[in-house]
Amino acid sequence: MLLMLGRSLGFILSFAIPVVLIRLLTQADFGTYKQFFLVAGTLVAILDVGTAASLFYFIPIDRRRAANYLLQTVLVSATLALAAAGALWLLRNYVAAWLNSPLLTELTPFLAAYIILELLGSLLEYLVIIEKQAKLGALLFAGSDAVRAIALLLPAILTADLFWVAAGAAVFATIRFAMFVLWVGWQYRGRLQSGLRLVGFKSQIHYSFPFAGAGLLDRALFTFHSFYVATVFSPAVFAIYAVGCTQIAPVQIFFRSLFEVALVRMTEFLAVRDLASARTLWLKLIGKQATVVIPLVVILWLLARPLIEGVFTAEYLEATPIFRIYVLMILLTMFNDHCVLRARAQTRFIFFANVVALAACVVLVPILTRQLGVKGAALGLIGGVFTMKLLGLVRAAQMLEVPLRDMIPWQAIARISAGTALAAAVVYPSAALFDAPLLRFFVCGAAFWLAYFVVAWFGKILTVDEKNLIARTARSLFPVPRALRQ
Repeated sequence: MLLMLGRSLGFILSFAIPVVLIRLLTQADFGTYKQFFLVAGTLVAILDVGTAASLFYFIPIDRRRAANYLLQTVLVSATLALAAAGALWLLRNYVAAWLNSPLLTELTPFLAAYIILELLGSLLEYLVIIEKQAKLGALLFAGSDAVRAIALLLPAILTADLFWVAAGAAVFATIRFAMFVLWVGWQYRGRLQSGLRLVGFKSQIHYSFPFAGAGLLDRALFTFHSFYVATVFSPAVFAIYAVGCTQIAPVQIFFRSLFEVALVRMTEFLAVRDLASARTLWLKLIGKQATVVIPLVVILWLLARPLIEGVFTAEYLEATPIFRIYVLMILLTMFNDHCVLRARAQTRFIFFANVVALAACVVLVPILTRQLGVKGAALGLIGGVFTMKLLGLVRAAQMLEVPLRDMIPWQAIARISAGTALAAAVVYPSAALFDAPLLRFFVCGAAFWLAYFVVAWFGKILTVDEKNLIARTARSLFPVPRALRQ
């Protein structure tokens, strides 16, 4: 809960980044900004060859060698990052020409620095979760996103120049890396003096590389549609498509926080063949996610137009149907089969599932785009993700030794869906009362969540434990004065 709260606070600050930049930069510069982070995010994901994620597996089962596994991870990450940065510099003109963005050539030094430092600095987010430092993790996530927002927005406000925005990105990555170095020196003090010993390195690589291959394919799956649109259509069309494919950061925060905590526990349960506890954990994970995800998807779909118009201006209204398609992917993400597969070291199967999903995406995106325009690219992505999730759920059911139908808490999802429909039916008609798009979005959205919370509280959607957790959190955030308690 604390980790999710920390990331949520960070989101509130970082949400301002595209809202401000789209009003300060030209459309061409904003498109280049999106390309900058598309390239950076893709390369960071590719270079994370699974050694960082492998720490979730190796440290809990062999804490005596925790420092050594970390040093091995740093060695691999640093080597690959430096090599990639050098290649990016040599190929900078080709990359810029491929993406129809000459300005990227000028930004390459900042892009290379960001990739190196972000890859290493991001290790800290894994480590605080593995070491179960929830309070520090919450502070880290909120503080990191706050620094990122300041580093990107301050130069934009002062100069309205993308060059300095890119420089701010490099500064942010430098700060994250410094935080990682300081934490490691504090947490592993006394355990780093012996230096790097390649003990267990072969096992770590054996675990990581198939997962890395799957990660590469996973990244290709989730970025192929963007690169396809960027290279086939004009920059203006790509800008609209990129807005339509805006990721909802609170959803990522929610999924990631629950998944990372659940993965550690799932690994512990399956290590001792406690399948009953593993099944219970899986169903609780899906149920908790569904409680938030289903109503979120519904309200985002209903209020997509005022959200796009209010945040990105009326110039990007054509992104509305794309956004409505894209948010449907959140429903698929809710079924996180990797929680089971990674806990059982099923990295080869993850690789296989990603191969099939990417193949489906590569086939569907061009075909649907030719038929439906850029909306088809988003639908092609949905098709690929659906393929991957279906394969993963089938395999996870085998690992937990249950039928596929028992992998989904049908009754809980039915109650949540009914509660969502009731809240939407009560609130949505009031949207016509507001002309200002952001006012319509926030007022109707807040009313919907209030109505849904009431339905969830009294309609057997929330469990007793969840109600108690909400009550404790509310008391800690808003303590009742002693005079009133008396």
